[in-house]
Amino acid sequence: MGLTPSSSFHLPSVERGAVAIPTPEQRWDEQATKYGTIGATALALAGGSTAIAVAGSGDDDTGDSEAPITGSALEQAEAAALEHLGEGTVSDTEVGDEESYYEVEVTLDDGSETDVQLNRDFDVVGEEPESGSEANDDD
Repeated sequence: MGLTPSSSFHLPSVERGAVAIPTPEQRWDEQATKYGTIGATALALAGGSTAIAVAGSGDDDTGDSEAPITGSALEQAEAAALEHLGEGTVSDTEVGDEESYYEVEVTLDDGSETDVQLNRDFDVVGEEPESGSEANDDD
């Protein structure tokens, strides 16, 4: 028969020198407090990590991730956009744009900017010249 917190049998604390020996009930309370604190801390950290991950994901209600295109995909997207427009310099890129899979922003020779929309296969699916106010939003 083991002792549980509800047992009516209690051993008094016995002192040996300057050290008190806890009763089984006191040890039970210490364990419950210790593991309760550890559990609460773990839950708080897990919740905080989730909140940070969601807040830092960069996604908004439109699904726009605003992550730049990288690696060989960047080279293919730049080539497709410049070939489509026939001139200009790539000034910005995005993966997961709200209008297409890839978006390549090109500054044309006259200084105007145009967004070229590409699908996953780097085919042009749209083109949108930026107005003066949109072109200067990043400044």
